[in-house]
Amino acid sequence: MRHELGVLLAPASLALSWRTSRPSEETDADELRVVLLRSSGVGGDQGALASTSLGGLVPTVWVYVPSVTHALDLELDAVATSLEAQRLVGVALGRVLAHEVVHLLAPDVEHADTGVMRSRLHAFYLTRGRPALEADCASALAAGARAWLAAGGSPRTASWRGLTTRPAAGAR
Repeated sequence: MRHELGVLLAPASLALSWRTSRPSEETDADELRVVLLRSSGVGGDQGALASTSLGGLVPTVWVYVPSVTHALDLELDAVATSLEAQRLVGVALGRVLAHEVVHLLAPDVEHADTGVMRSRLHAFYLTRGRPALEADCASALAAGARAWLAAGGSPRTASWRGLTTRPAAGAR
């Protein structure tokens, strides 16, 4: 996951560092929070791969791991025993996170028909080839990251974005 995310964000000259924390730990002002969940979402997020919120104190991505494994047609229990399944899930998680990081740091970037910012991702796009971070998207992401860091990591206006395997009613 980390490797895939790093490769995808490289065109924007972004290098992320990671730390693992407990849910009760505070997140520093200049950190993005990524939460890997064991649920497949609730309410409007049901079936989504991930969702993003800029409206709280800490920009957060929630990744619904069962939804990602389901999109790959993998049983969650089988992933624990197969190195190939673990690799595929790691690649998929990296791509889902890359998409959501763009939403966090460059919220004006719209969904695209191709690349990392596709509005719908399924098994092929989650695991095959190498989706691109288009040049205009990469520059917007780099600018957004610089602005976010210059502001001390403070959140922008409240918004929500979700990534699904199928179109949702009213989705952009």
